[in-house]
Amino acid sequence: MDYTRCVVSTINGDIRVMTGEMRQLLKNGIQRKLVPLKGFNKPLLKLDAASKAEIKILNQDLKRLKRTLSKLEYKKAQVGLTQAQISEFERQIELTLFDIFECQSKIRDVKVKCYKGQTSILNVEG
Repeated sequence: MDYTRCVVSTINGDIRVMTGEMRQLLKNGIQRKLVPLKGFNKPLLKLDAASKAEIKILNQDLKRLKRTLSKLEYKKAQVGLTQAQISEFERQIELTLFDIFECQSKIRDVKVKCYKGQTSILNVEG
């Protein structure tokens, strides 16, 4: 894989740029420092109705993308494909993985935004 900057076109005709940094994040994942629940002394997250609805839609998109990824991997594994066809499937797989990563990041952002709103209300009241 080329980890330099490249332009990627999507199905809808939009053009997106996937940089080397984005590919590295996709490859390694987001680094998180998890704290055991008994050591967590802040209030727990309580999602509001709007956040739950948004996360539900994003989870449905995530399931659809994972099914698409599975189908692409199945097609790539077929016997008798040319190298050009295999590289095209690899490109589509990489795009789908990037879309999955973006969807997971959006879910994480919704939760963070909801948690920040929740803690800001607590700070005003307390």
